[in-house]
Amino acid sequence: MLFLTGSADHNIDEKNRLAIPSKYRNRLEPDRDGKGFYLTIGLPKSCLRLYTEREFERQAAERRPHLLQPQASTVFNRNFFALAEFVEPDSQGRIVVPERLMRISELPREVVITGAGAFLEIRPRGGFDPEIKEFVEHYDEHYERALKAESGTRRQPDPETESG
Repeated sequence: MLFLTGSADHNIDEKNRLAIPSKYRNRLEPDRDGKGFYLTIGLPKSCLRLYTEREFERQAAERRPHLLQPQASTVFNRNFFALAEFVEPDSQGRIVVPERLMRISELPREVVITGAGAFLEIRPRGGFDPEIKEFVEHYDEHYERALKAESGTRRQPDPETESG
């Protein structure tokens, strides 16, 4: 499984081309990860997420619509997939960021590409250092909140079926 970490400053050129840093490209295996990427809006909307082809397909399969899906899920899926674009790197490892995603995200030309585990984020460079500084200054608080949030999403054992 591919796990992406670290960060790198880059620029999006006038043709909306963005070079994927070699430290990420060199870890990709076409048989495992696919040959291209899916680029879509992130959270917050001022960032973009770049998934390997296989990782996006895996997540898309998990989001596969069900016949009786709640309206909120239907709306999210409809728009999430409408905004997702398949992009293939050129011979220099650059992708073209679609104009619509540039416009919707209001992404500036100066960006930072960050590893986010299963995907990369493309974020405005100006906000990255202050966010990281705040994170480090309050690391213990962020850690505790993350543990609490994650414990709420884990499946709790059923005492009826899992007692020993």
